[in-house]
Amino acid sequence: MSALVYGGMGVLWAAGVICSPGVTFMLIVSLTVGAFVARRAEPQERRFLLWLYGLAVGVRIALAAILHLWAQGHGQGYALYGQEAFDVFGDSAFYSLRAWWIAQAWLGQVDGVVLDQPTIFGDQGNAIVHLYSAFHYLFGFSQLGVKLINCLLGALTAVISYLLARELCGRAGGRIAAGLVAFFPSTLLWSLGNLKDTPTALALMWMAWGVVLMLQRKTRWMLVPHLAGAIILLWSVRPLLVAPVLVCYGLGLGWHLAWRRWRGRAGVGALLLVAAMAFFLPMRAEVAPVTFWQETLAQRAYQLMGFQRSHALTLGSAYRIYDDHIYQASFTGLSSWPVSVRGVGRALARGLAYFLLAPAPWQITTALQVASLPEMLLWYPLLLMGGWGMWLTWKTHPAVTSTLVLLILVLTLLMALSTGNLGVAFRHRGIVIPLYLVFSAAGLGGTVQWLRRRREATVHLL
Repeated sequence: MSALVYGGMGVLWAAGVICSPGVTFMLIVSLTVGAFVARRAEPQERRFLLWLYGLAVGVRIALAAILHLWAQGHGQGYALYGQEAFDVFGDSAFYSLRAWWIAQAWLGQVDGVVLDQPTIFGDQGNAIVHLYSAFHYLFGFSQLGVKLINCLLGALTAVISYLLARELCGRAGGRIAAGLVAFFPSTLLWSLGNLKDTPTALALMWMAWGVVLMLQRKTRWMLVPHLAGAIILLWSVRPLLVAPVLVCYGLGLGWHLAWRRWRGRAGVGALLLVAAMAFFLPMRAEVAPVTFWQETLAQRAYQLMGFQRSHALTLGSAYRIYDDHIYQASFTGLSSWPVSVRGVGRALARGLAYFLLAPAPWQITTALQVASLPEMLLWYPLLLMGGWGMWLTWKTHPAVTSTLVLLILVLTLLMALSTGNLGVAFRHRGIVIPLYLVFSAAGLGGTVQWLRRRREATVHLL
């Protein structure tokens, strides 16, 4: 079986030789990563992981090549300061063109007019763009080759989802989770271009796996490099998510250590003491701690509302979740709080409904939304099954499940309250879908076991 997997990847490698050095390099990297996965896998899991990785990366490479050739053949290109890129995704083309101009600047081949453009050089903190730039610097403007970076990262996300789900619900649940994450339509689609969603999802899954291992095994501090790598990857693509993710994991780890290691009430008391210290630590002499945290939370809330307003006031499939006066007020200060408690409740309900359920079948008005219908019909039962899976895993792994569910809730709320466009919501949902699918796999595995027990009980009665 492994011979078939590597034989197929060998065919892709031969095609890469014909295409470009960048494509050839990425295919060699993919083969090397596959060999590493095989070497590190346990013997009873090696065959499955090889098939999983080989199919996940092979399907992605083939689809990326097909879409690239289709865009090139149909003239679907995007230009930035005279350079054109062919892509089916506008944002993907923009990232590729931006990375190309940064690479040109490194080579000293860009004039001062382009160097002054904030659309190219305004976000120096986005390290993933610089990774694409380094690729263009080494191999030239390889439009297809640079997309294979995300193809590889998408396949690795599926492998890590297996490792994570295996810790929660066994090998059977791990296989279900890996198959869902590898070939769920949106997670597959976003890994075919130069988008930040795939490395973000990989960083979240990688960090979740590391935290689960720390909570369940004795060699916890040996996993610190894994967590550090995941944090660095997340910071490189979406730095605003680093703080809430670390807070969720810090609370989960702190509660686990307080309750299990320091024996009940004393441990909880120590945890509350640490929380109180964290509350008063940022206190300034002229500002009370309550006032400080009110100002901090207000600033973050206005930031989320500003993101949502920027989406909602655009053309296309935009939607509003806050009260109407929010979209008329100017966000210039924090002196007045324009949202009531009821308004916050309505915004939460609307935001969650749009983020998790849209586009609903009765909301479909465009061809792209029609194309999303099969995924939505698949997503709805998986979302319900995820809730069932959370309950099943909580009964056996309460600390791990509570930590991961807290993370899912926080990420879902942040994205629901800051998104105001159906297309953006559909994309951002793909960031947290792999975490949901791990619990969906646990629910599916638990349901299959329950049905099997019912059938065996029926047979014994007969």
